[in-house]
Amino acid sequence: MGFVRSGFLWLLFPLHIPFISVFFIIAALLERQIKFPQEIGFSKEAITFNTFPFKNFAWEQLRNAMLKDNMLTLDFTNNKIIQKETETDVSPETVQEFNEFCKTQLLHKS
Repeated sequence: MGFVRSGFLWLLFPLHIPFISVFFIIAALLERQIKFPQEIGFSKEAITFNTFPFKNFAWEQLRNAMLKDNMLTLDFTNNKIIQKETETDVSPETVQEFNEFCKTQLLHKS
């Protein structure tokens, strides 16, 4: 919110330097997206990270994906590995369901 206020104050500044105001407003928009909590979405088509910029990975790019001990592991075909810890404990039923979903998607996309 501070960047937005600064941007509008620069518009009202007597020297009227608009590019500084535009800079602060763009910074405010980026700050909001960057501070957004990271989430990873799984669908039948792809895996999506809501980071800035958004990242989409097709199932064809993955060798393996699994959740174990509250740790999500994505193993890519180019030997890249992404590991993220879950924020909360995941029930064993949900872990089993998630891992079965990932296995199904990996088998269908191969």
